[in-house]
Amino acid sequence: MGLSIVALPELLSAFNRLRREQRLSDGQYHQIKSDLLADISDVSLCDMTPQVVGKTLSLLEMHTLRGMDAIHLAAAIAWQAEVFLSSDARQCAAARASGLRVVAV
Repeated sequence: MGLSIVALPELLSAFNRLRREQRLSDGQYHQIKSDLLADISDVSLCDMTPQVVGKTLSLLEMHTLRGMDAIHLAAAIAWQAEVFLSSDARQCAAARASGLRVVAV
């Protein structure tokens, strides 16, 4: 499994927002963070290489994507992912248009 280098900070940002909104308790936050770190302990991280940055820019020009969504997709393309997972409909459409097999979650 591979992740964009920005995936972990983005996930922790979302978890912290939920904690600030009191939708997660401190205990739930720490458990989710611990579970996440255990789950990704053996993943490959795709760095922000010039290739990934260039593909990100192209994706932003070709599709209606947010910046971070384009980075994740560009990383998957550079990594030559077999499957791309996302719950974002626009990101899934852009991934399909880029030739990736997509699983919407």
